[in-house]
Amino acid sequence: MGEYDVMSLEAARTKARQWAALIDRGIDPKVQADEERQAAARAATESRDRSFETILERFIKARRRDGIRKADEDERDLNRECLPKWKGRDVATLTNADIMEVVEPIYARGAQRQALNIAQKIGTFFGWCVDDDLITASPFRAKKVRTTIGEKGSRDRVLTDAEIGALWTATAAGDVYSAVYRLLLLPASASTISPRRLGPKSTWTARR
Repeated sequence: MGEYDVMSLEAARTKARQWAALIDRGIDPKVQADEERQAAARAATESRDRSFETILERFIKARRRDGIRKADEDERDLNRECLPKWKGRDVATLTNADIMEVVEPIYARGAQRQALNIAQKIGTFFGWCVDDDLITASPFRAKKVRTTIGEKGSRDRVLTDAEIGALWTATAAGDVYSAVYRLLLLPASASTISPRRLGPKSTWTARR
């Protein structure tokens, strides 16, 4: 004799009524039970296959295959910031609220640009998921990110005297490209000088 699950009298009666209803409809209760178990097993497999970590691995492989230069950086950043929070989650269940739970703490520690960069990477990831028919719509909302965190501002970068000296030495060849690089070093006021005011042997000296 085989082993059977323990079932209360009431549960047995409920099961019997369900089976009787199936038989009345011409359905074999055993076949129905087998199909339900198979469907549950398929759903569990699909859920595992659509877990964030599994889909992220596929995403990174696709990025490398397409020659995306920052694929390794994307992998490190998404593994570091997203995996601890989303591991085991079906990508179809992730929402914009889940995304903000990743991005906002980065912003809160004073790293706005990093938060915006991670948000952009997450948006790219979910866009790829849509293109690969894994989800029907991306949960990423760029407007929500901008409203909460702001937008990237331009960063001023001023060269030091040592850096200017190194660039000047490196562009001493006198070719066209060297001249262009040296021209870029001139202050903004130099752009207002008309070429007509300078003769072929004229020299313009930038005062500090």
